[in-house]
Amino acid sequence: MINSNNQHPSTCHHQHSQHRQSQHFYRHRNFRNHQNQSLFVVRLFSNHRNNNRTQSPIETLISQCNPKPDKSYTNPTSAVAASLFFHDQNDAIVASVFLWERRLAGDHVYTPVTDFDVNEGDLNERIRGLFKLYAEKVLEGEVVKKLERKIENLAVEIGKFTSFLKRPKGVRVYSENKVKKEALRVEMEVVVKRVEEFRKGMRCLMDCIEGKEIGDLGVLRVHDEGNGRKMGIFYYWSRIHFLILRECRRVENGLPIYGFRSEFLKMLHSQQV
Repeated sequence: MINSNNQHPSTCHHQHSQHRQSQHFYRHRNFRNHQNQSLFVVRLFSNHRNNNRTQSPIETLISQCNPKPDKSYTNPTSAVAASLFFHDQNDAIVASVFLWERRLAGDHVYTPVTDFDVNEGDLNERIRGLFKLYAEKVLEGEVVKKLERKIENLAVEIGKFTSFLKRPKGVRVYSENKVKKEALRVEMEVVVKRVEEFRKGMRCLMDCIEGKEIGDLGVLRVHDEGNGRKMGIFYYWSRIHFLILRECRRVENGLPIYGFRSEFLKMLHSQQV
């Protein structure tokens, strides 16, 4: 009698061969499926105006990205400084928001762009939320506080000279104190106008962040000056950011003409009408 468990050697070899072929087939299929799996790409675009102002090397920025990309490619000298690849779409979206957050924190000035179909409305609202907080922080930040302290100090100095003028010690001293007081008053007026103009500019940008129309007398232009077309959302937010940075630089630089910007714009507008 032949035991059914005892198979002919050639049969065993054939079955073993089939098993190995089957394993190879499934391994190959899984690999191929993995290779064909959709990748969701977030690209970091350089900006020619601020290429040298990035605080962190691109590799450091990517290493800190949360969530981390499944793979990445960098070329800091190219228009596309980096490409981040994700297998999960939600990870790519969250990473894009993270990169915008880090940009507003001053870590970099690249423009994060999602290179795949995405619900722009939802993503736009997430980025808008970041910009609201950022603009509020800037508006009440150290730049304004420093100028407000200067205004307070100038007011104290003007008060001292007002007291001196009430107790004159001769014509010459009286005239000198009067000139000094007037110089301080003019200086304080210029600083006050700088702060007021900065607040106007930031309120204008906050309206843009909210999606409101700013009208013909808006002190800043966000849309393409050439044809008035709106930009894509990523470049729109990038421009908003650069305008905020520019306002901060202008109010800090202290050029007297900055404080009279609104008046000049109204004058130009009235001449054009």
